[in-house]
Parts: sequence; C-alpha cells; structure tokens
Amino acid sequence: YHDRSKYSVVDSFFLIGGIFFLGASFSLLITLRNISLEIIIYLFLITIMTDTYAYLVGRLIGTKKLLESLSPKKTLEGMAGGTIAGMLVGTVFYHTVINPELPIYIVLFMTLFLSILGQLGDLFFSAIKRYYGKKDFSNIMPGHGGVLDRLDSIIFVILGFTFFITII
Repeated sequence: YHDRSKYSVVDSFFLIGGIFFLGASFSLLITLRNISLEIIIYLFLITIMTDTYAYLVGRLIGTKKLLESLSPKKTLEGMAGGTIAGMLVGTVFYHTVINPELPIYIVLFMTLFLSILGQLGDLFFSAIKRYYGKKDFSNIMPGHGGVLDRLDSIIFVILGFTFFITII
C-alpha cells in the first residue's frame, strides 16, 4: 500500500479505466450480436483479415518499421496489406450480406476506417504492455500474448462501428 514502486494512483486509474473501457466494449459486442449476427461476422472479418494479411505481407515484403518502440515486428507494408485485405473482404461481405442498398463508397470508407482503427487498437494495447514492461497480457495462450491480445483489435472496431453507424 505504501510502496509506490509496486502500486500507485496512476496504476489504480489505469485499472479502473481499463475495467470500464473493456466492459463497455464487450457490452457493445453483446448488444450488436443481439441486433445482428451478420454485423458481428462483418466486424470479425475485418479484424481477422486485417491482422492476418498485415502479418503475411509484413513477413513477405515488410522492410519499413511502423512503430518499433511499441511493436518491433510491425511494418508499414504489413499495415497497408492488412488494410487493403480487410477493406476488400469486409466491404464485399457487408455489401452482399448485410445491406446491398447502402452506397458502396460509404461501405468502403466505413470498412477502411474500421480496418485502420483495429490496427490502432492493437498498437494501443501494445503501448500498455510496453509501459508495464510485459510481453504478453497473460500466459493462458503461450505465444499468442493472452486472450486480450486476440481481442485488442475488435475492441476498437466495435467502438468505431458503433460511432460510425450513428452517423449513417
């Protein structure tokens, strides 16, 4: 309690803020699921395709580091490849399954926005880990960074989608 090197007021605010942030995000996930399973599939398609293709493109042709201090293996080429793949797959799914009436340029812009936002979410959680000097959030899934590392992108995508649908 009295040793600030172990626990401080800043740590308590991070904890409280994290609980509310994660709670609100996953509450929105449940709410969106109750509205439409197709929307949940759309959001997960964006994040999975973006993450997968960012990794593949980055490994194949990535040379320029994105933010080496936060995530040393991420590259600009990987980010671009992931964004394009997530945008294409997500847009096709949304336009064919969810709402073919919505103009394609709106769907493209929304999906581009969500793909980039998902990658920023990944970097945001990487920054938290670097701040605390941790490689992974937990050891439940060795080599994968923990459960939160699997869901860091979708958290930001859910929040971004909720924001975006209030506009359109």
